[in-house]
Amino acid sequence: MNLDEIQWQAPWAPVGEGSEALCAELAKELPPKHDLTGRQVRAVARRTDKNIVLFHLDDGRLAVVHLTGSGTPASRPQLPWTVFCRTPKEFVRRVLDQDTQAFESFA
Repeated sequence: MNLDEIQWQAPWAPVGEGSEALCAELAKELPPKHDLTGRQVRAVARRTDKNIVLFHLDDGRLAVVHLTGSGTPASRPQLPWTVFCRTPKEFVRRVLDQDTQAFESFA
């Protein structure tokens, strides 16, 4: 499975033209020792109900990042909160399917 084959379901949606703005926001929020600092990223999708974004990394992995919205580097290196997935299939299994199920149970 590749990124183009993901069947997006609520609350996730493709980013489209907003990718550059989300990448810029991420860059502003990363502290010097964060695992994403210095990496090339591309925003792929985001949750429509939260400030959580899926980024495709330069090494092929995916990162699910909960942006803080502060516009400044976080004070702790583990923020912004990040979960890594090795493949799109892992992202679907670990994140998308679970988020969709939880979202539908509250809808």
